[in-house]
Amino acid sequence: MRRALVGLGLAALALGCSKSSGGSATNTPGAAAGGATATAGAGGASTTAGAGGATAGSQGVSGAGGATAAGAGGASAAGAGGAPVAAQPCALSLTKLVPLPKSSIAAKARAFGPGVVATPTGFVVAVHEVAEDGSEDTLSLFPIAADGTVGATSTAKLSACFGGYSDTGVGMTIRGGAGLAAVARPACKSGGENTGGSLSLVAFGAAGDVQDIFLLKGEDPAFPELTIPTHRALAPVPGSSMWRISYLQGARAYWFDASGITPKGGFNLLADKAARVVSASSQNMLVQAAELDGAIVVSTTSAMAPAKSFTLSKGTGISLSPFPSGVVVASRISASTVRLDTIDDSTNLVAQAQLPTPPLGVIDVAPVTKAVAIVVGDAKRVSVLVSTVPEPDLAPGITPVVDVDPSSPLVTSFDGKAIAAAGGSGRVAAVWLSTSSPDSSSPLGGVALFECK
Repeated sequence: MRRALVGLGLAALALGCSKSSGGSATNTPGAAAGGATATAGAGGASTTAGAGGATAGSQGVSGAGGATAAGAGGASAAGAGGAPVAAQPCALSLTKLVPLPKSSIAAKARAFGPGVVATPTGFVVAVHEVAEDGSEDTLSLFPIAADGTVGATSTAKLSACFGGYSDTGVGMTIRGGAGLAAVARPACKSGGENTGGSLSLVAFGAAGDVQDIFLLKGEDPAFPELTIPTHRALAPVPGSSMWRISYLQGARAYWFDASGITPKGGFNLLADKAARVVSASSQNMLVQAAELDGAIVVSTTSAMAPAKSFTLSKGTGISLSPFPSGVVVASRISASTVRLDTIDDSTNLVAQAQLPTPPLGVIDVAPVTKAVAIVVGDAKRVSVLVSTVPEPDLAPGITPVVDVDPSSPLVTSFDGKAIAAAGGSGRVAAVWLSTSSPDSSSPLGGVALFECK
């Protein structure tokens, strides 16, 4: 089946779609045609710093309540401002450490991602693998049961791009039993024609079974590569069956909506000069955030309030974690401090907290019950702690940090660069890739499963 988009505001993306079978089958995308163009935008800037113990604030101002809470050892009494401290959210424990499967590509390969989503029975992990000469390109999905059992791999075979690969991640989300993943693809020569960067959308089920593939083929050689910077790039649109897909084209953050795997409507600019873009949704609100050089630009759409955009002070490695009545924005503000900003479903920035963490190179956050799991990664280290959602004038309750066994080969082989988290009712998964240049004889990385009860 062939479709085309006209005048959709993205640098010449065309569409191709192919139906495919589920289960552990291999799936291949179809052809592409059509095109469109894009326009520029602009962002803003402001800076702030933070460190030390967890601090509570209100209306987005750090420390407004003057409260402090303890770090790795758990919550303590309020600080000089006298604000109370929330109760510790749960008892956090590591229940299972399992390896990811080995590379599916026999030739020298690169691995990107990972992505991970929670399902009613466990988790689904995604890893994008590409042969360095571009001769093979796959998205592998690994179902992992709550007890750590790794199910059969389902592989989406993407069209080969000889002579190169796209050094980017995997976007991933799920709603009910339907999931969607997005992979950025490099520019390729097709019949002598120079193309631009493209995206592949892959539909999958709760069992990690690949169901469908849609190729958005770029035709503008001025943009040889699009980027999916994090697995938080995708989110369900509340109150509809649509998906929101965010990505980077050069240094511009864009988004579009899709019905199933089919794009609908236009391609929209979120921010210019962006290094990262993320999306997440609560029951009533969708939040997108773009990381700029000096600030975080946040855009909200809610069934309970008008759409709103505002700017948070500087943070890096941004991620989002939904909770029943809002979304938490997480960012790194120092080498051992994470800031959490709470946005409620009425699109109000209601509270902020700064939490001490182990030394961190990468972070991700995920919902767990009504709290936020914070996964911290650095070379040869993976750690998890859980915080209550920041509230006005209330220092967050936080669990002691739980480290994944530092002597495990799955941890000692971790280069500290690629990590992802997912959570559900009392369960958290931390997933990492050991390296972007995997050895075909070793696992791609590891999965640590936690209980928070």
